[in-house]
Amino acid sequence: MLNYLSAEFYKLRFHKGLYVGTGLLLLLELFVFLPGIMIREQGREYIAQDVLLAFLLIAMSAGIFIAPIFAAMVFDNQSGNGTLKNEIVFGVPRSRIYIGKLVAGALAGTVIAILAVSFFLLLTYFLGGPPKVQGLLIRDFMEGLVSQWLVWLAAYAFAFMVMFLVGSTSSAMVLIYMVTMVSPVMSSAIWNSDLHFVWQMIASISFTAPLTLVGASENGQGVLLPLLGGNTLLYALAVCLIWWGLSSVGGILILRHREIK
Repeated sequence: MLNYLSAEFYKLRFHKGLYVGTGLLLLLELFVFLPGIMIREQGREYIAQDVLLAFLLIAMSAGIFIAPIFAAMVFDNQSGNGTLKNEIVFGVPRSRIYIGKLVAGALAGTVIAILAVSFFLLLTYFLGGPPKVQGLLIRDFMEGLVSQWLVWLAAYAFAFMVMFLVGSTSSAMVLIYMVTMVSPVMSSAIWNSDLHFVWQMIASISFTAPLTLVGASENGQGVLLPLLGGNTLLYALAVCLIWWGLSSVGGILILRHREIK
C-alpha cells in the first residue's frame, strides 16, 4: 500500500491544478489582510484576532465544495483514459486501487489545508488587532477547526465514491454538487418534521449534517447529536467515520463488479 500511495503522490505532483488552486487560495487569504497592511501603515488597528479566527471557521465550511475537486484530481477520469484498466491488468488489487486513491487524495487535501490555515494564522498574528474578548478560547477554536476538517473528509469520501459509481468526472461533479447543495436543506426540514426515527437518523448522518447544525434550533438537531451528549466534535467524527466506511465498502464493491473496458 505504501508503494501505491507513493505512486499516487508522484502523479499528483504533476497535476497543475493542485498548484494553481493552492496558489489562488493563499492569494485569497492575502487579499483578506491587504486592508490590514494599509491600515497598519496609518497607525490604526485591523480587525480583532478573535473575529478573524471566527471568520476562518466560517470560511472553512466552504471546504465541502472543494472536496469534489480533490476527488476529481485523484480520479483523473480513470475509466476514460485507460489508467484504471492498466493498473488492474498489471495485477494491482481493486481494493488497493480504491483505498489507495481515496487515502492519497485525503492526505493531499489535508496537507494543503494545513498550509492554508497556517498562513491565515500567521497573518492573523502579525496583522490582526487586539482580541475583543480577552483570553481567546483556543480549545473551542481547535475543536471547530478539527470539526470542519472531519466534515471535509466526509464530503471527500462521498465525492470519491460517486466518481467511481458514475465513471465520468463531469457527470459525477454535477451530481455531487446537486446533493451537496440540497442535503443541508433536506436535513433541516426532516429534523423539524414529525417523520419516523429512521428518516431522522438518515438526515443526521448526512455528510453535510454537522454544518446544518449552525443556526438550528434546539429541537432541530437530529437524533445522533443528542445520543452523543451534544458533543459536536464527536458528532463530526462519527459522521466522518460513517462516510469513510460507506465509501470504502461501496466503492470497492462497485469497482469489483464493474467491467473495466
